[in-house]
Amino acid sequence: MIHLLQSGRALCGMPEVPANWPEDHKWVDVLMIDRVTCPGCRANARIDVCAVRHGGADTSVEAQNSTAPATRDTIRNAIFEFIRVQGHYGATCEVVEHSMSLSHQSCSARISELVRDGRIEIIEARSRTKTGRSCRIYVAKGVKP
Repeated sequence: MIHLLQSGRALCGMPEVPANWPEDHKWVDVLMIDRVTCPGCRANARIDVCAVRHGGADTSVEAQNSTAPATRDTIRNAIFEFIRVQGHYGATCEVVEHSMSLSHQSCSARISELVRDGRIEIIEARSRTKTGRSCRIYVAKGVKP
């Protein structure tokens, strides 16, 4: 069983820390939610996926709450459609940001939600950002390289 870990605990309420779990229980972070097999963790994953990164910072919570859910849905669907039409080549967050004129914060958050929701997935291949750093490539769920 694969659990989703947030702040050192499984979202399903699995007792103890991962080091004390049975051998057949593993964990992933929010960016690999598509690999989660625990029904309890998947059910509880409808949270601010970026909270893992910002740790509840007041400015980040305010930013999340200042964007209307309908606006987030519109941006999320547009990003999904952009990634979908890239086919097996996929797209990096940086490419989506520049192609759609989105801020990194908005784009990254919506991509994390799409991964969480199982609409897109991270492929094994990596690309490089404009500064030369390694970055993930996202494809629509079910698209094979």
